[in-house]
Parts: sequence; C-alpha cells; structure tokens
Amino acid sequence: MNPGCWICIHYEQKSRIITDGTKNVSGNLAKCRVWNKHRCKLKQEHLYPNHCNFEENLALRAELDRRYPDLAKAHKRAEAFCIPE
Repeated sequence: MNPGCWICIHYEQKSRIITDGTKNVSGNLAKCRVWNKHRCKLKQEHLYPNHCNFEENLALRAELDRRYPDLAKAHKRAEAFCIPE
C-alpha cells in the first residue's frame, strides 16, 4: 500500500527564508520560511505526474509507530486488508 509521497524515501522538499524589509519589535528584519512544492529526488515526474518509484521510509515509519501506537495498530489492520497487486 502506497501511503503517499511524504513517507517515501525519495521525498524532498526545500525551503528558503525571505523578508520584505519590514522590521520586527526588536528592530531586526522580519523573516519567514517559504516551502516549495515537494519533489521526488529521482526527478521522474515526467513519467507519471506526482508519482515515483515508491520506497517506504522505514525509519520514519518506525518512529511514527513508536510515537503513535494507536495509529500503528490501525495501519497494520489496514495493511492486512490490502490486496497485493
């Protein structure tokens, strides 16, 4: 089951810090972080838009399962009902 690009090992999203020249209360330039659209590191969107050769990020999945055990149980239950292709 492909849970989405955010948990793919090839997921990549970059940010940049911008300012419009205004100053905050401390007198420094006010800055904010702007995120670009996420991309696949494999650069293969031309093959099929918004998809890639999905490989699950197992370290991230293990961390999420450890932090949210109730969601881990629901995920395992959903995986059991998923029909393999």
